[in-house]
Amino acid sequence: EMSKAVNELQKEYDNQINQIRLDCESRMESQLRELQAGVNRDNMEAQQAKEETRKLKSRMGDIGPRLAELEAENAKLRNQIIALESEMSDMQREHDRENDKNAERIAGLENSLEEVIRELQVLQDAKLSLELEISCYRKLLETEENSLKNIVENSSGARSKGANQLADIVQKSS
Repeated sequence: EMSKAVNELQKEYDNQINQIRLDCESRMESQLRELQAGVNRDNMEAQQAKEETRKLKSRMGDIGPRLAELEAENAKLRNQIIALESEMSDMQREHDRENDKNAERIAGLENSLEEVIRELQVLQDAKLSLELEISCYRKLLETEENSLKNIVENSSGARSKGANQLADIVQKSS
C-alpha cells in the first residue's frame, strides 16, 4: 500500500512537474520569442541608426568644406566691415573738418557783409548829405542869379551889349 501510495504520489508529483515544466517551457518560449522580437527590433533600429549615421557622416563630409568656405567668407566680410567702418569714420572726420571750415568762412563772410553794409550806410548818408548840400547851393545860386539879373536889369534901363550878353548867359544857365 505504501508503495502504491508512493507511486500515486510519484505520478501526481510527475504530473505536477510535467505541468510546471510545460508552463515553464511555454513561458520560456514566450519570453524567448519576445526577446527574439526585441532583438530583431533592436537590430532593425541599430541598422537604421547605422544608416542614418552613414548619411549624416556623408552630409557632414559635404558640409565640412562648405562650412570652411563660409567661415572664410564670413571672416572676409567682417574685415570689409571693419575697413568700411574705418573709412566711414575717416570720412566723417573729414566732413566735420569741412563743416568747421565752412562755418568759419560763413562767419567771416557775414562779418565782411556787415562791414560792407556799414560802409554802404555811411556812403549813403554822405551821399544824402551831399545831395542836400548841392540842393541848398543850387537854391542859393538860383536866388543869387535872379538877384544879379534883377540888379543888371534895374541898373541900366537901356542895356548895353555886354549887359545883354550877361543877361542871356544868366538866363541860359538858369
